[in-house]
Amino acid sequence: MDINTNQFYIMQFIHIINYVILCTLLIEPLRFSKKITCVITFIGFFILYLPQLCFPSFFYNKIDSNTIQFILNTIYWSAHVFVSYGIIFLLLRRNWLHNYFYLILWDIIASIILAILTPLQFIFSNLWSILPFVSSIFSIFIIRKFFKYRFPLPQRFFYVLFILYTLFRIAFTLGGLNAASTTGRTLLQIMIFIVSLLFLITISLMNKIVNYYIIRKCDYYQDLFHSSSMSSSTDELISYLKRQWKSMNTSLEVHNHLSDIYFHKNFQLYYLLILCNEILVYCCKDIKKPPINVYINIQQQMNYIIVSTGCIQSDSDIQFDFTNRFLLSLKEFLLTRLIQTLHGQIQFLDDDIHHTQIQIAYLS
Repeated sequence: MDINTNQFYIMQFIHIINYVILCTLLIEPLRFSKKITCVITFIGFFILYLPQLCFPSFFYNKIDSNTIQFILNTIYWSAHVFVSYGIIFLLLRRNWLHNYFYLILWDIIASIILAILTPLQFIFSNLWSILPFVSSIFSIFIIRKFFKYRFPLPQRFFYVLFILYTLFRIAFTLGGLNAASTTGRTLLQIMIFIVSLLFLITISLMNKIVNYYIIRKCDYYQDLFHSSSMSSSTDELISYLKRQWKSMNTSLEVHNHLSDIYFHKNFQLYYLLILCNEILVYCCKDIKKPPINVYINIQQQMNYIIVSTGCIQSDSDIQFDFTNRFLLSLKEFLLTRLIQTLHGQIQFLDDDIHHTQIQIAYLS
């Protein structure tokens, strides 16, 4: 094993450790505890970097456009970009785009710090291996100290920035493969275009699918609660919500200050309340004892519909159930997207694991 190979191994492990520190200290709220997050991050990125660790010469040598190495490198590095996003998506409970913005900041600031520190390796030759680690730590410290929670920007800004950064990352990653021939470089440019195009198409399709799903769900629950002629639609809705808590031996308190006519005009409110209720249900499934109090309050103030819902849970141990936590994140994602379509605001107040509260306001 030569010196270049040793350096290659060291750099890959530094990348893995950087991601572990990044996901543990910077992104939040986490789906799991910090200890579990640390373990999952290490395992996930270790598996992601495993092909490089097993076949180092296959990845850092110049590739030949006439061999399988070109194809496998292109596939691997394209997957590398998106799988790294997937691991972070798995760890996060919500606020994905906002946290990806911090990842972009981390990458930019760490690169600047690394460029500033690089001359030190000419003075101290052994520093080259720890400079990326040091720059990463400094970057996280700077973001937490000066940038965290100071970007009250619209969600669309984070969305556009995420797309632009990903396109840049695809071009930078694949463009760095350093093909050995002119034909290879041409093929790389073609592959960069194809992968970028596939990424944009995938993002567009995912947006359309999610929006279509939310619209269909809103229509479904509107028809469901309007179909009964025996009682009002709001009574049907409240009965539906309370049935979800019966199996948990818990009663739901609903304070509704809106009339049926108001629900007819704002039919998205049916699905909105159902999502809020399901989020509370999944939150309480991780608690051994049933919640002490579960409530939903619906009212109108000025031209806004205000929804406040939450639960006070018993002071008991938290059970770990991956399925519940994944479904919880899914429901929170759908609720956030629904509020975005209504041009409203949503706040999740769950700093205390024994108390969950959601506050929503949108223009009626």
